[in-house]
Amino acid sequence: MTESPKPAFSNDEPALEARVRGPSMVAAVCRSVSRFAKWLVVFGTLASFVAAFFAGRHIRIQTLEKACQAAVAADDWATVRQAATQLRFWQPSKAAPVIFLAEANNQQGRLEEAVLLLRKLPDDDPMTPPALLECSHLLFGPLNRPLDGAELLERAFRSDPSMREARRRVIYFLRVYSATSQNGGACVRRDRARQRHAGDLCVPVFARLFVVR
Repeated sequence: MTESPKPAFSNDEPALEARVRGPSMVAAVCRSVSRFAKWLVVFGTLASFVAAFFAGRHIRIQTLEKACQAAVAADDWATVRQAATQLRFWQPSKAAPVIFLAEANNQQGRLEEAVLLLRKLPDDDPMTPPALLECSHLLFGPLNRPLDGAELLERAFRSDPSMREARRRVIYFLRVYSATSQNGGACVRRDRARQRHAGDLCVPVFARLFVVR
């Protein structure tokens, strides 16, 4: 009796499915691992670029700060202006670049520009209250705008309640203003003469807030 030929594939469906799906599953896993590895490379490259950027930024800021300090010590106000402008680009929310620029304007006779810059100082920077205190010298003295000076003193005191000098000057201004209101023009002239004298004695140097490291 002749035997019937065996089928090319077994009728065992689970085994057949395992043989058919086995290689495709391995290939899918390999593709997933490959994609994951590519994403790891991409993220690693981005992380390296970000780390390099922040490291370079820190070095650049330190270099510009030292350049500003050296230029202030040498009375090279053109260099102070140039370096401080670049520093302000890297630190737009910090007080230091603005103070350097204000000092350059002050030393070059641009008093209004110096005051305008110092009005833009951020309130949350610890260097702002002392800078506003120094700026009040300009407003009480050469610019003869005591009301604006008192406003800056109040702002400095609000930012730093421990600044007794700002409070003392505000109280002094209120007393002088009250006396001016009572005594008329003679007191105004006397107060202006006192302000001019104070302006001669108290030349603001904002950059002395910085300590060369």
